[in-house]
Amino acid sequence: MSPHIARPLGLRPLRTSPSGSNSTLYAVELSQDSLEDYGGYPPFVVDLRGTHQQIGFDYASLLYNETILTYTALMDSLYPNATEQVRARAPPPPSPTCLLYTPL
Repeated sequence: MSPHIARPLGLRPLRTSPSGSNSTLYAVELSQDSLEDYGGYPPFVVDLRGTHQQIGFDYASLLYNETILTYTALMDSLYPNATEQVRARAPPPPSPTCLLYTPL
């Protein structure tokens, strides 16, 4: 399969920001042939507006679900066993060199 440029048919709004800064998450509408190149799911475009703080808040609130799904898919592909996933997420045990030394 060789890469090609897909011509968008339009943008479909999915969510708007609760902060009132007019930031919006869109799904790119593509032809069925182009959509198959993306695994059947449309790519997203996020239009962020506002101050730095509003943009950070809007990014997190608009893309929260997609970020969780991507993280879960990554963990499932790296660690198919649920027990291994728990171990991978756990913080490492403290190093013996981190213990405080108290002279007697």
